[in-house]
Amino acid sequence: MKFLLEIGTEEIPAGFLPNGRTALKKSSEDILIKSGLTKFAITEYGSPRRLAILADNLPLKSNDSIETYKGPPLRVAFDSDGNPTKAAIGFAKKVGVNISEISKEGEYLIAKVHIPGRTLTEILSDAIPLIIESIPWPKSMRWNNSGKRFVRPVRWIVALLENNIVNAEWSGVIAGRNSFIRRMPNEKDLMSRPVPINSASEYVDTLRNANVIVDHRERIKFIRDGIEKKAKLIGAEPVLLSGEETFLYLCDHTEDPEIMVADFDTAFITAPREILELTMWRHQKYIPLIKNGKLISKFILVSNRTFGHSSNDEANERRYLNVILGNRRVLSARLSDAIFFWKTDIERPLISRAEDLAKVTFQKDAGTVLQRVERITALALRIAPILKHQDLKRVERAVRLSKADLTTKLVFEFPELQGVIGKRIALHQGEDLEIAESIEEHYWPIGADPRIPKGLSAIVALAEKADTLHSIFGVGLEPTGSADPYGLRRAALGIIRILLENKISFDITNLISGEKVLNFVRQRLVNYISETLKINIAVLEAVAASGWHNFVDFELRAIAASKLKERSDFEDMVTSFKRVMNILDSEEGRSSEPSQEKFVEPAEKDLFNAVSILDRNVAENLSNGNIEEALDEIAKMRPLVDKFFDEVLVNTDDLSLRINRKALLNRLGLIFLRIMDFSRL
Repeated sequence: MKFLLEIGTEEIPAGFLPNGRTALKKSSEDILIKSGLTKFAITEYGSPRRLAILADNLPLKSNDSIETYKGPPLRVAFDSDGNPTKAAIGFAKKVGVNISEISKEGEYLIAKVHIPGRTLTEILSDAIPLIIESIPWPKSMRWNNSGKRFVRPVRWIVALLENNIVNAEWSGVIAGRNSFIRRMPNEKDLMSRPVPINSASEYVDTLRNANVIVDHRERIKFIRDGIEKKAKLIGAEPVLLSGEETFLYLCDHTEDPEIMVADFDTAFITAPREILELTMWRHQKYIPLIKNGKLISKFILVSNRTFGHSSNDEANERRYLNVILGNRRVLSARLSDAIFFWKTDIERPLISRAEDLAKVTFQKDAGTVLQRVERITALALRIAPILKHQDLKRVERAVRLSKADLTTKLVFEFPELQGVIGKRIALHQGEDLEIAESIEEHYWPIGADPRIPKGLSAIVALAEKADTLHSIFGVGLEPTGSADPYGLRRAALGIIRILLENKISFDITNLISGEKVLNFVRQRLVNYISETLKINIAVLEAVAASGWHNFVDFELRAIAASKLKERSDFEDMVTSFKRVMNILDSEEGRSSEPSQEKFVEPAEKDLFNAVSILDRNVAENLSNGNIEEALDEIAKMRPLVDKFFDEVLVNTDDLSLRINRKALLNRLGLIFLRIMDFSRL
């Protein structure tokens, strides 16, 4: 059996629809399963004026069931003669069975009651109100005296089991078979265009024939294909500032989408491309177009069709042109504002804006943005020489300019353009290219964006992200659960990606300090490498135990460690390490170097010579990133270690000899630990 439920509303905000559809499907499944229905499938639909589900393969009735009820203890259920007491009789009456049908289980009475299955119609009548009320919304509203809440006023409900109406009511709305399509121009009546749904299985096709594409998947494909086709016709490419989310957002603004190409005044093209693109998409949800990598004075708009359904071709053409001209006027006004902001912002030297940052609060307990720039400057100047960047004046100027655009009108209007506007103004005012680029790039990486800052930009970016961590941790606002309002996880991940993807061999303690901050970054590093390289967390922890402050070195050792068990000599390494470390159960020998003159047995002399060679070879291989070769050297030690323990008594009564032998083993253990803690594998 097929069941259709459509909840007709006033226009639902596009941002609410994706989760609304998902929640409707899940709530329906949960409620129907709880009602005793099984083996059915649900498909969800939704557009600005409706949410719907279509359930297929529903059984005619729910299965019969047996409910078990626990009664009073036996000691109060029967008297001394074994007759049921009032407690037992009352229990039987309460659960609706004869006293003779009650049984004993342990120390209590038990009643097993047969519950006959309910008809599908009965179940659905009860389920519909529960389903509607169970959908969670970020914001909901009341609109009548029923006290019910929903994201927008509910104007109709369609509830059909096959071709029969299911009796249900919610918030004063009685379920029927009439759906309604959106209002057309000059139509004010909310319920003016009824569309009867003959049966559940005809729902999607019936609305499509009434010019409503209710299936959001179909609308997304229609919009994607339409945008690509329109762009191709004029030899252009669409700029999708929100990626694939672009199509979902446009889909949830429309029920019968129409894709159109419009233009704007070519005079606006002289403004920075980013400003024009963001104005088009953010304010109006227009799709910018480019040719040969350059923005052109045309754009694509996706609108609900308000024309083309009339038999009057002239009226349809007039409406089409009105839509184009109306959107063109709106965009021109928006672009005029953006150009005015741009012209105003470039009149003032960017460096002069830096002092204005004293009026901008970074965080109330962490000071102003100007104070933050001072801290970033000190950090950048400290790490620049370590990163082989000797021109400290350029480093200082790059940091001084990095936040200056925060006081511009354009960044106030478009916060997501911070850095981009600064770079554009700097270049317009003749600033050095590398310094100008660092204004934008020090914010990188952004999310999963593959762009990573390099050179001067990397120095500023590392210092800026480190200051974010120090400042926010310093005022006690470290992330809790999923809440991270200051982007500390993003800052830590940015540092990790910059160092790893640029292959910068760098001790992170030159940049960050403090136990909490270091532990936070360490956890992000372990998680990042686990996710990107698919390495087990336990392996990464074993590697981190031997040091993680150099991210490039850590990653190389982690990769080698992840393949360790594939090596034929894996057991040799682990066994040698454990034998060495197990005997070092005290501080004896840990703080001293072994003395060759004190060795007596040939086996300990041989091991000493081998450890000395191993020390040099492992150090050289690790410095060159040759982790596998370092492991090869370690694996060769197994025979000498075994011979040492077979022929040498480590815990001898001679204190001097015992300490010297443990010092040798400690030195060998420390060489192992340069790669990882093998005992954790």
